[in-house]
Amino acid sequence: MARTRALDASHVATWQIPPDLAMVAPARKNAGRQLTSDGSTTAPHLRRARTFDEGGRGLMLVARLTQGWGTRQTPDGKIIWAEQALPTEPSAT
Repeated sequence: MARTRALDASHVATWQIPPDLAMVAPARKNAGRQLTSDGSTTAPHLRRARTFDEGGRGLMLVARLTQGWGTRQTPDGKIIWAEQALPTEPSAT
């Protein structure tokens, strides 16, 4: 990875989240709190990042790893959503 400029701490978040269903709501709350600085109404678009680009990979990864994604405008900005299939439960034998 090439970093062309450093981000200050207010623009970076790292969480260790255990694989536990009880952690879904706290993780969602943390992500929402971190993203409250994203109030623009500009719609995101897919783009191909060049080797040394700082950004441009996130939405491409979302598009590749999900069945669909989109945006919805809100009074405060926008919501970017994605749909991903849940794994099937193994059958009991």
